[in-house]
Amino acid sequence: MWDCTACAACCREAFDTVPVEDDDRVTLARRADWIETDADGWRHLRRVPVASGCGTRCAALEGDGPFHCVIYEDRPSACSGLDAGSEACLFARRRLGLDHSSGAV
Repeated sequence: MWDCTACAACCREAFDTVPVEDDDRVTLARRADWIETDADGWRHLRRVPVASGCGTRCAALEGDGPFHCVIYEDRPSACSGLDAGSEACLFARRRLGLDHSSGAV
């Protein structure tokens, strides 16, 4: 079984951005303070530097294991559509050097 609260690779340094699309109406309406818009109109969740100084992670992610998303109920579709154990999940785990053959962290 995959334990997202122990891993959170998808929210950590594995990806550089979490897009917020027009269809993410709940996120746009309830969490505007978590969204940044670039000069070219690209909307994404804010990122913050990681303690190691090597990359960023989603600003909505709290903890260092176990992890907790503070906007989980209002997260954008890029997040809610990423299933534990999916190809995107395994890709994120590989990018962080985590075991990807099982749910182990």
